[in-house]
Amino acid sequence: MFPHDEAKTAENIRKELQKQLVSVLKFEPSVMSKVVWVTDQGSNIVAALRPYRRLDCQDHIYNTVLRHALDITELSVTVPEVAGTLLALESRGEAQRMADVSPDVLDFLVGFLHPFYEAQRELEGDQYPTLNLWC
Repeated sequence: MFPHDEAKTAENIRKELQKQLVSVLKFEPSVMSKVVWVTDQGSNIVAALRPYRRLDCQDHIYNTVLRHALDITELSVTVPEVAGTLLALESRGEAQRMADVSPDVLDFLVGFLHPFYEAQRELEGDQYPTLNLWC
């Protein structure tokens, strides 16, 4: 695969992809322009595949969003703000706005989103290949 002694620059990555497609997978070099590449948003990968069609890996995006959303440092600031908002609603007599959220709707949303959560957890593997899980 990628030589350990080479810098992972866009040019080196592009050359290695071309080499692997031709020598290992026996594709014609022209196939590079027909492949839709699904990758993370690393600047070197994005630059390497700039001449070609590339899509962001949704799993990497979800992982980034969730990692930031569940950041304990950020939550220690956000949770008190939410608590303050709830107290403000109560003090203004508007706490019913929260009570008006239907538990049935919340249950439906949790049930609906659960398979997406499970798929995201399964496909976020960085210690094992996940492409075979799509095929």
